[in-house]
Amino acid sequence: MVLVHGDTSTTFVTTLACFCLQILVGHVEAGLRTYNIYSPYLEGFNRQAVSIISAYNFAPTELSRQNLIKEGKNPSSIYVTWNTAIDALKTTVRADYRHEQLDVLDFHNSLAHSYMILTDSGGIQEEAPSLGKPVLVMRDTTERPEGIAAGTLKLVGTNEETIYKAFKQLLEDSAEYARMSEASNPYGDGLASKRIADILEKDI
Repeated sequence: MVLVHGDTSTTFVTTLACFCLQILVGHVEAGLRTYNIYSPYLEGFNRQAVSIISAYNFAPTELSRQNLIKEGKNPSSIYVTWNTAIDALKTTVRADYRHEQLDVLDFHNSLAHSYMILTDSGGIQEEAPSLGKPVLVMRDTTERPEGIAAGTLKLVGTNEETIYKAFKQLLEDSAEYARMSEASNPYGDGLASKRIADILEKDI
């Protein structure tokens, strides 16, 4: 059994190698979809390709699980575990953090000390809501619609004027800022890794 994570090209190539060698694959963060293999690129393709091969599918949300079922995956192979990114976040954020460099620990703490976040990153769309930070997603699509539905994320596209207006609103409208920053986090509780380990320990 090999566990792969997310949507990188390394994840896809590792999965393909496992298929050729007939090694079982478990996909962590399975089922995220925009249903446009070019958006995000190459991640949209990588996710769908890995799902064709994966024997275990660790979906971060119920919506991700439903995506996999619609694609014909055996429901018994799908487990909703929430997202391991939130597990990592809970081990790195510190109230007294100060640092000049920007590795993952530094970056998480920079997120925690920010007022709001503008990004096109998928992972940050999951991490920031755990920290109570409004996120403006500078993309036209997202494979993380749960955050949009929960109110923690807002898709603002790539038009400069649209981005500016959304950014300005969060700076000036305290009610809108509170609505986004206090919305529930749909992505995790910091225990996804334990859930995955427990499933594999029981089954293998």
